[in-house]
Amino acid sequence: MAPLQIVWFKRDLRSVDHQPLLQASRLGAVLPLVVVEPEFWRQDDASARHWAFCAEGLEELRTELARLGQPLVVRLGAVEDVLWIGLAGSSASPGSGAMRKRATAGPTPAIGVSPPGLVSMASPGIRSRSSV
Repeated sequence: MAPLQIVWFKRDLRSVDHQPLLQASRLGAVLPLVVVEPEFWRQDDASARHWAFCAEGLEELRTELARLGQPLVVRLGAVEDVLWIGLAGSSASPGSGAMRKRATAGPTPAIGVSPPGLVSMASPGIRSRSSV
């Protein structure tokens, strides 16, 4: 059996003409993954408008992947923690004690999405600023 191919969508939120997704699909089963990183969204230059735009793109990506028969997995947290939790049963070792603690605490919470989707979801720690 071919290993699972994880395609991490970070900035390129499209399924059409997405080379990593195409290459992964040729190698085996694919797990499309998005990690919403609260630390990124807490930065001074992050805004609720930017999050709304990204959330809309995520909803479109979710719809496109669903048409292809593939669910989009969305997780909230630091990328290294999310990926470590997925590897917790392997021989890989985490880089910090905090990651080890989180890895044994259970799965990273999924972001629940129901129509109309992520746009209605609360922003991941964004301070509301009208000037941005």
